[in-house]
Amino acid sequence: MKKLLVLFCVAVGLQAAPFESDLEKGSVDRPDGWYLRDKGMSMVNSEHARSGRRSLRIVDNDSGKLGSSALSETFKVKAGQRVEVLLWCYRESGDPRGLGVYIEFIDRAGEFTEERQGFRQATEQGKWTPIVVSRTAPPGTSEARIWLHTISSSVMTCYVDDVTTRIEANPRPVAISNWDGISFDTKHRKKWTAGLRWDHGQRTKVDRKYEEPQNWSRFQKVSFNLYSERNTSSTFVMIFSSENE
Repeated sequence: MKKLLVLFCVAVGLQAAPFESDLEKGSVDRPDGWYLRDKGMSMVNSEHARSGRRSLRIVDNDSGKLGSSALSETFKVKAGQRVEVLLWCYRESGDPRGLGVYIEFIDRAGEFTEERQGFRQATEQGKWTPIVVSRTAPPGTSEARIWLHTISSSVMTCYVDDVTTRIEANPRPVAISNWDGISFDTKHRKKWTAGLRWDHGQRTKVDRKYEEPQNWSRFQKVSFNLYSERNTSSTFVMIFSSENE
């Protein structure tokens, strides 16, 4: 089986992490940097931790209405900058895509500058899995925050640890999140927080779809780094398709 690791990288300007959390400080129901608003679904514990002694345990046994809700403190961000969030999730049981990771953008009046959009990445059971989400701040944005929310129809138990963010002053045209057919790999990477691992023998394709039209006319090329565990002289095809002629 040939295993390919594809990393899409361009030069970017990065700022120091505006928000980081290892869940080690604060009380179990009010950890430093977080607001837990789900009546005990989210709670700091010492059962599983990727680093240190503690993590955030999320237990959602309600397949109907609410879902869990953990909000980070806000951090400063400007319109046009891209915010990237990396966190680690250990799924004990339940829906592999049950945890939604949101980046919410807020204006000076405290209102959302655009509709909430969550990312549901598949997680492995019994293993710490990296989840990476990136979004570009829309006009009017002055702050951002992270929202962890188990989807209302999902039932799952998971642990979250080592949450970190970064801001790109000159965002890439292609976001690292919202890919299908891949898993994230934080060991084999270049510029990004994680590489996109494609197990070629298990998945026939890797793709990234956009709901909104994209204008890449200001760019002149596409470049990426490719790592393969061994040389098989195999080939693959990169396709750019569009419903708009």
